[in-house]
Amino acid sequence: MQEDPPVSIHVWPQPPRLAGGWVVLTADIVLGDDRHRLWYRLPDCLQGAVPTHHNHWVLAALFLAMGRGADLHIHGVVDRTLLINLVEFQTAWTAWQPRYQMVTITADQELDIPPVDNMATVMAFSGGVDSCFTLWRHTQGAVDRQRQPLQAGVMVHGFDIPLDQVQVFESALAKGKQILDSVGIELIAIATNFRELPMDWEDSHGAAIVSCLTLLDRRFNAALIASGPSYKSLVFPQGSNPLSDRYLSSLALPVIHDGAGYSRLEKIQAIATWPEMRQNLRVCWQGAQLDTNCCQCEKCIRNILSFRVWGAGLPECFPQDASNGQIQALEVPQAQLEVDFIPIARLARSRNINDSWVDALEKCIRKHQRRYAIKAATAAFKQQLPRSIKYPLWRLRKLLIGR
Repeated sequence: MQEDPPVSIHVWPQPPRLAGGWVVLTADIVLGDDRHRLWYRLPDCLQGAVPTHHNHWVLAALFLAMGRGADLHIHGVVDRTLLINLVEFQTAWTAWQPRYQMVTITADQELDIPPVDNMATVMAFSGGVDSCFTLWRHTQGAVDRQRQPLQAGVMVHGFDIPLDQVQVFESALAKGKQILDSVGIELIAIATNFRELPMDWEDSHGAAIVSCLTLLDRRFNAALIASGPSYKSLVFPQGSNPLSDRYLSSLALPVIHDGAGYSRLEKIQAIATWPEMRQNLRVCWQGAQLDTNCCQCEKCIRNILSFRVWGAGLPECFPQDASNGQIQALEVPQAQLEVDFIPIARLARSRNINDSWVDALEKCIRKHQRRYAIKAATAAFKQQLPRSIKYPLWRLRKLLIGR
């Protein structure tokens, strides 16, 4: 018997409303009996800039639809260029992640929504290394063909800092404002409950970022998303990447994935002496306090070492330095080992840095290289074993260790 196709997802946008100094945009996302209410909040000073289209709802519901294999219909106005681009976006993502399916996206009205007649660019700004580099590059860096007329940075409450941590976000916002103010760039705060939707954040965060930036396309005619990994270290899929981010573009707001030609070390070298960045950089997402760098986790320590290897000392944003014991005891994911830690050690030796911290780092690297080599060899050996041997070994393992 052939299975019935899944029920389509319907998105019902509600009229914007003012509440407590915010403009609130709300939509009901409905799939059969499954209903989610999604919202965005913008400062009420942007009331006149709220879009009349509903491109942001398409981007918000996209991964939900692909994950359920359900067609998506927006009860409103959507840009035709965005709908065309999302076909290619889905083609890429269904190739990278077979759990997603191609879906048809429609709207009550599909129009060509032109960009504003205003040469101004907006960027997503988190306060981390990647977004600080993009900010620096387009305000203080060399004037070249890629430089954009950057006017504003957007920080989003509800992404890396949960919505119930209001004071923590206010603190992170204040730090971000000091960095942006130092180069004459406006800060815009947006809040959303996007992460309450049942989607994989690692896959969907690029679409989530662009959904927020799209809310501002009556003020800006291009959007920047700072790159994470460089072209030399790309691994797919990444929720934001230089291949598929461009297909989140609409006619009104082209999306530019920025900075993938630079490694993390190169980015830090470029911004290492920027005083406001050194005081307010925020890289940590594992610490107890999400507006502060914990100086204990792998990400904090690799950034501390990245500044150290360039001779830039310890930035004030890190309350304490990394000790040799911390470095040697680090637990490092394989990707970070290859992309970040090995290049730091190589750069240190090439700069004739022979301090004890380099020895500690190299010991840490060798420890992990042995571990990952054993893991790879074990996996390869298991693959070659015949089933007649695999099953008895599995039974013996279960008897000995219970799993």
